[in-house]
Amino acid sequence: MSDQIHDVPADGQRAHVDAAKYRDMYAHSIKDRTGSGRRKQAAALVQNADKIKNTNFGPGNVSIKWFEDGETNVSYNCIGPATLAGAPTRSRSSGRRRPCRIQAHHLSATARRDVPDGQHPAQPQWSRGDRVTIYMPDDPGKPPTRMLACAAHRAIHSWCSRLSPDSLAGRIEDCGSKVIITADEGLRGGRKVPLKANVDAAIAKCGGVDHVIVVKRTRHKVEMDPVRDVYYHDAAAVVTDECPPRT
Repeated sequence: MSDQIHDVPADGQRAHVDAAKYRDMYAHSIKDRTGSGRRKQAAALVQNADKIKNTNFGPGNVSIKWFEDGETNVSYNCIGPATLAGAPTRSRSSGRRRPCRIQAHHLSATARRDVPDGQHPAQPQWSRGDRVTIYMPDDPGKPPTRMLACAAHRAIHSWCSRLSPDSLAGRIEDCGSKVIITADEGLRGGRKVPLKANVDAAIAKCGGVDHVIVVKRTRHKVEMDPVRDVYYHDAAAVVTDECPPRT
């Protein structure tokens, strides 16, 4: 574990709110408990909220409700509308695509596309409540974005790791998964794990999978079903630039 200490920047330029602005916002919240100010602040947490506050403190009937007609998504505060809909596609510091955004991209592509000569499968299609099996290498940075991407589009994720093809087939069959996100291979203890081959073997046992999204991890050549399978980078290249979370 590193002993390096990262000091807080003294200028505060990266802060969204400085001390003066915070005091002003607090004072305004006290004066305007149910007006436009509250509605503006609520927009960062919930969507379509018209009823700001509904409280009752009568004897035997205490009820406190905030934004009761609003809608939200579990991913809304984690990934955020700025990341999904308005943030730059690439990080300023590294030049790499933002992972949260890209993971949500390949789940947001709902329109099938025309592909000549059947070279690539149609973009994955699913609706609210569909199951997505995530069978990926162990990576501390990637699982949250894939799980939140599923949540953003009302899909239910089933995280599977280190399972044999037989066990994976059981998981897929139990949850009725239509989509699998996997990689060509994983790396564990210096050895390669044939993730895509395991997925193919599992699907051969249980069936029912419409789409397999494959991340190029080791870039090992794997078998790709021309109708069912698509490489992640191909899917990310054709989706739209905006993909707000579904409520």
